[in-house]
Amino acid sequence: MGWSSATTVFTPIAQALIDAGTDDATKRRVLAGLIRGLQQGDWDTEDEALEDLLHDPATVLAFADCGVHLPDRRCCRAVLASDPRQHIKAMRSGDVPEAEIDQALDDYAHQLADRQREHLRSEGYDTGCVCGGCTACLVTEVITLIDPTAPGEG
Repeated sequence: MGWSSATTVFTPIAQALIDAGTDDATKRRVLAGLIRGLQQGDWDTEDEALEDLLHDPATVLAFADCGVHLPDRRCCRAVLASDPRQHIKAMRSGDVPEAEIDQALDDYAHQLADRQREHLRSEGYDTGCVCGGCTACLVTEVITLIDPTAPGEG
């Protein structure tokens, strides 16, 4: 018979670490140790605790480190959503066509370039400058490398 009440031990500790602003690496390490200890005591409702804490990527990773996932893998998607680069990498392990991966990478590069352009504008840089040596020119050159199909600034 399993130990479902272990969730009443785990959840308050996890939430206290989250509320205290504990850094992700420490939180992940501490919670993974706690999860393993509770699993040795035959904790059988880890998935319920995980479901309650999906909002915290470090906690989700601690569960993953201990082999705990939700049946529908929402836990994995929750972590990936917080890191677009990892999300793109994870697409390689699934049954995702190469063309879809390429499109996701192109979309991400375009989004990154747009963010950089907007940052230049918000900082008051002349994005139409063509001197080749100022900050705006140098950053625009990098942006063009990231997203060469974007319309020219000016």
